[in-house]
Amino acid sequence: MRPSWTGRAFRLPWREPAEIDADLDEELRYHLDQRTAELMTAGLSAEAARQEALRRFGDLDGARDYCRSLDRGRARLDRRRDWLTGWRQDLAFAARQLIRNPGFTFIAVLTLALGVGANTAIFSVVHRLLLDPLPYADGDRMVALMESGAKAQIQMSPRAEVVEAWRSRSRTVEALDQFSEEEVTLTDGGTSETMVAGRITPTLPAFLGVSPALGRGFLPEESRAGGPSVAMLSHGIWQRRYGGDPGVLGRPITLNGRSFTIVGVLPRDFTLPFMGGGAGRQLWLPLVPSRDDERMQAIGRLRRGATAAEATTELTTIMASMPGLEPGRTEFAARAIPPAELMSGGVRDTLLLLFGVVGVVLLIACANVANLLLARASTRHRELAIRAALGAGRARLIRQLLTESVGLALLGGMGGVLLAWRGLDLLIALRPESLSELDDVRLMPIALAWSFGLSLLTGLIFGLAPAFFATDRNLSGALKSTAGGAGGHRGSRRLRAALVMTEVALSVTLLVGAGLLIRTVVRMQRAELGFAPHDLGVVSLSQVAGVKLKAAERDAIQRTLLEQIRALPGVESAALTDAVPPRGGAAFGELEIEGRTLGADEQASILRMTSVAPEFFAVMQQPVTQGTSFTADTSGNPMIINATMARRYWPGTSAVGRHFRMSAESPWLTVVGVAGDVRIPGPRGAIDDLQLYYPYSSVYGLGEVVVRTRGDQTAVFRGIQRTVDGVSPQIRLSKIESVDARMIEVIAGPRFSMALFAAFAALALILASIGLYGVISYSVGQRTREIGVRIALGAAAPSVIRLVVGQGLRLTFAGVLLGLLAAAAGTRAMASMLFEVDPLDPLTFMAVALILVLVAALASWLPARRATRVDPVVALRSE
Repeated sequence: MRPSWTGRAFRLPWREPAEIDADLDEELRYHLDQRTAELMTAGLSAEAARQEALRRFGDLDGARDYCRSLDRGRARLDRRRDWLTGWRQDLAFAARQLIRNPGFTFIAVLTLALGVGANTAIFSVVHRLLLDPLPYADGDRMVALMESGAKAQIQMSPRAEVVEAWRSRSRTVEALDQFSEEEVTLTDGGTSETMVAGRITPTLPAFLGVSPALGRGFLPEESRAGGPSVAMLSHGIWQRRYGGDPGVLGRPITLNGRSFTIVGVLPRDFTLPFMGGGAGRQLWLPLVPSRDDERMQAIGRLRRGATAAEATTELTTIMASMPGLEPGRTEFAARAIPPAELMSGGVRDTLLLLFGVVGVVLLIACANVANLLLARASTRHRELAIRAALGAGRARLIRQLLTESVGLALLGGMGGVLLAWRGLDLLIALRPESLSELDDVRLMPIALAWSFGLSLLTGLIFGLAPAFFATDRNLSGALKSTAGGAGGHRGSRRLRAALVMTEVALSVTLLVGAGLLIRTVVRMQRAELGFAPHDLGVVSLSQVAGVKLKAAERDAIQRTLLEQIRALPGVESAALTDAVPPRGGAAFGELEIEGRTLGADEQASILRMTSVAPEFFAVMQQPVTQGTSFTADTSGNPMIINATMARRYWPGTSAVGRHFRMSAESPWLTVVGVAGDVRIPGPRGAIDDLQLYYPYSSVYGLGEVVVRTRGDQTAVFRGIQRTVDGVSPQIRLSKIESVDARMIEVIAGPRFSMALFAAFAALALILASIGLYGVISYSVGQRTREIGVRIALGAAAPSVIRLVVGQGLRLTFAGVLLGLLAAAAGTRAMASMLFEVDPLDPLTFMAVALILVLVAALASWLPARRATRVDPVVALRSE
């Protein structure tokens, strides 16, 4: 590295190691020659004098090595001092330049802060949910253990006996534990709140390597039937409901009408993969197994070196060798699933897409700042030429300019961290209930490191090209110019134009994606559901904890409840079912149609299945187009199918009276009616094409009551609440809600994704508009003399406006064309997120192109309007 010109002026330049050795040898030779001459003067011969001089000098090689080490150390110290001095000068000069131009500094820092902040916030979400979903020491070795059936189309929690077999015989899984979840209503201090409670074993916190932040964990006797009723709080609910009060220990709370004692508070990072409710809305209760066939979620820790695929193979083998395997379960297998894969594919795709979107926003921000630096560098042309004339090399000037750009980037990075911090809070506050996992996201040290690295990289990227162009100048021409290089560098002008076109193209791509998502949400809101959701309510029932009801007892309670609900004011009709859309069960197997062989493309192994009472279709206002609804006679295994299934398997004829089944071991089912399709809008299209309905039975537990109301639905719900409370002390109301509310939940996730995508696309549009305005405004400044001459020769204001606006529109049209081509290729990756919208939707593409052209025309018109006010006398005099 060359020293600064001031350093070269006041001291010798740095010496290379070979030069140091040569100087040292010459110095030692001089001293030896001098002493030899003195001895020869005293009367010694030349040879004797030389030998005596060497003897008196001592260890010549040792002296040479000692002096060499001192000299080289001094040279290294000089280099280090000069390097630090140079950087200190660069930093001080860069700070002065930024302070001297506050407007430029503010715009550049804000632009970068927006780009870096968006990236840091979304990176925090991606890291927490996809890269490190379990923040524990061995989180990378933990897997969810599931049973998989129906050709892996469904996954379910394993039975207790299966878990015990895995625990005792597995070699790839060194330890495993279990948990479950349930919805509870917390009552404390007169306020009630429904939330998700996790049930865990006493050993689970230690299995994960965590300890309670306050109090203690569960004891073994508390996980036995009839044990003490205790609870632990999550860190979030402890802060939210109790203000972080340490005195909460020992305090009683009421859950589902039963008293529990708080014994501990879990640490903030305690979480289980994608348990509903979010970290801020969870209670923790002891897990009390009741029977061997009960299903509970299991989590395992792989042995070091083992993979999830190896564990899947081994656990499946263990399942297959278990004695007394149930008939029909031979197709079931085990699956060891890393926590990140438990997240639905739609959410994962959305997160990755948003991560790409904020990356594009950052590119646009970098292009904007690069344009600002190019414009600013052109005004510093004379300054840089003078510094070069005084001895500064091109590398030294580039280093100085890069110091300024990196300084800007680091300031933008610090601003981005602040924006990300507040942005995450806003993101969590606005997230839908279905994305409760976001409650666990916050800025972590790795996110800060990401922000710093991103800032440093962007500083180098957007500063490098302006630095090269700014230092690639004709020295004599710059010193003779009084205009400071007003003409500008042709390569620099072309680069600025290319940057603007790139910004416009990237903005077009994002706006097209946002437009497709907006149209998707609109289509989902307007979708024909196949039933009338308005004025429908759903009453969800459950048994009181510890109560075991027989099927006949449940039937009697439900009949009484149904009669009383129907008699309430404001209730038009009511019916029993096990699920109300958009929720429902499923049937699995291999569909067989009596009398025909299904082709591979006709086969179905999973169908939506709902248990309904005869009045269900009338209450839902879902038409039965063929046959009839159910009657009291359930002989012959009657089933009602939907219209899509009827058309697919019995085209051109009536499906009523036909037979089908789901496996060779199951009985034949008889079609007694065909109901209209229920279409639940989803980001992957209308789901559950094939739908089955069978007569309602309470054998499997209490179901739901669907109620059609009139008038004030809230008042009707209060009446239903009182009715449920008075029917039987053995049941309770889990939840009462409108079907409209359930449908809102269906599109809440897509609407949230659309809002984020649209916000980032709007930000990209704003940045691109600012970039276009900056280029045109700079061009007007560069062409002041030309515009003055035109006006002096009689050019009218409209012609000047057309000249300037035309330049902006040419750049815009080129960018829009490139952006539309990129969008046509890129939006195909969004197909899984769309509903009844083509990825190449022409209306969206045309609307985005029109918006960009209008915005570009406005951004160009403002500098054009200023150009019409140029005084030709002043413009010519300035030259």
